[in-house]
Amino acid sequence: VDDKIFIYHETMDVDRTVHMNLAEHPANMEPTDMGHSIGHFEGNTLVVKTAGFAPGVLTGSTLHTDQMTMEERISVQEETGRLLISWIVNEPVYYSQPITGSQQLQSTSQPIIRYECSPEVPEDYQ
Repeated sequence: VDDKIFIYHETMDVDRTVHMNLAEHPANMEPTDMGHSIGHFEGNTLVVKTAGFAPGVLTGSTLHTDQMTMEERISVQEETGRLLISWIVNEPVYYSQPITGSQQLQSTSQPIIRYECSPEVPEDYQ
């Protein structure tokens, strides 16, 4: 599937698809928790633009509407081999300024551990 990049988020076992063959988001997107992502490369940096989010909570107490958009820039630092991810979130209803942040991830040989939490099943919280 050469026109897509798949990203697995270990927290909450979320899979994302970045559509590399689209210049714009489809007009008839169905809003989802992870939105709809399109991407392209600028040199060695993957630029991912996401829209079509279902209203919800971005993180902690940071709320968002279906008008939220996000741009991520993902690259590998040559010196350290770390994955650098930076983002800009625009949420015009709740926030007058963009929300920005970044993180660095180090490669590991440890196996990926599935989150496997089911909010519908209270026993999973014990």
